[in-house]
Amino acid sequence: MAMVTTLHFFLLVLYIFDPLVVYGFQGTVLKTNQLSLHQSVTTQRRMVSSNDQEYMPLTPMQIKTIRKEISKRRSRKQLSQEWLPESETIGPFSEDTLANIAKLLEKNEVVEVRGISKDDKRDVFGTSEELAYYLSNCLEKNIERVETKGHTSVFYCPGKTIKLRTNYRSNQWSKRPKPLRDNSGQIIKTVRKMSE
Repeated sequence: MAMVTTLHFFLLVLYIFDPLVVYGFQGTVLKTNQLSLHQSVTTQRRMVSSNDQEYMPLTPMQIKTIRKEISKRRSRKQLSQEWLPESETIGPFSEDTLANIAKLLEKNEVVEVRGISKDDKRDVFGTSEELAYYLSNCLEKNIERVETKGHTSVFYCPGKTIKLRTNYRSNQWSKRPKPLRDNSGQIIKTVRKMSE
């Protein structure tokens, strides 16, 4: 038990200094906390995004819209699919594979990648997040994993055909000003003057 806590402390220290080292270490050896894997990949994707446009993760309603579009395309047999080669199911991914998936993403916005981590189903999430990270580097856009079922993941690349709505505005909410207080810390109530 003490060995596990020492190892977790070591990983925490490493994560503070270099999240990529911890992500690679957890993804290949420990396979413990998938949430921390997702957070580190998302942090790295924020750094990949262009400086003039801030990284905005998809909202749940936007993900729901994308999933509806995926099911429509799947029922019409128009959803693009790409199979990973046997040697690359758990990574590292070759440039040809990344280029093929990137080309499909640019053309169709949504691509279903099959054959992810065929040997161990527990690695599918981490491997698909790693694939999304490498695709983000390849396309210089934010690629999101929208859906994962079995050994299959669906990736989304922002484009023009799928319309995503948002009501986000920067600096939409402002803080309420703090009330004035007296020496004892009590709020000073202002009395309105009656107009005569």
